[in-house]
Amino acid sequence: MDPLFVGLIFSVFQGDKGSVGNQFQLTCFQANSSSEKRDVQVIIKNSPLEQYNLQEIAKLPRILAQEEVQKHDEENNDCEDLLAELHNEAYKTLNLVHLISKVSRPLYEDLEARLNATNIRIRELEKVKKKLIEALIV
Repeated sequence: MDPLFVGLIFSVFQGDKGSVGNQFQLTCFQANSSSEKRDVQVIIKNSPLEQYNLQEIAKLPRILAQEEVQKHDEENNDCEDLLAELHNEAYKTLNLVHLISKVSRPLYEDLEARLNATNIRIRELEKVKKKLIEALIV
């Protein structure tokens, strides 16, 4: 392998029920003769979701559902057997349900957790503001 080669592996894991968000892991490696390992902690600051991020996140389940329906329609366009067509429609419905449970629901839960964390932070900041105003008055 080229000694100047650098590899990056990005991993994203859905957080467990007790955590507020997802877990991210970045693994970097470089091809060289030594097997030296060095851990470097990288801190990623939370950033607010911009409007364009929210719009794209909202589009994702819709796009995936449209692709699933389009794939189903293309594959089953010439089906003349009524029972087979009914089976295929049920299969399409099952795939759409899986899509909702695997994509839409986690997105919703993640956004809801972000909203709750933001609301908690707002309440904390309002308490700090109130204490600071009281300290100024005294």
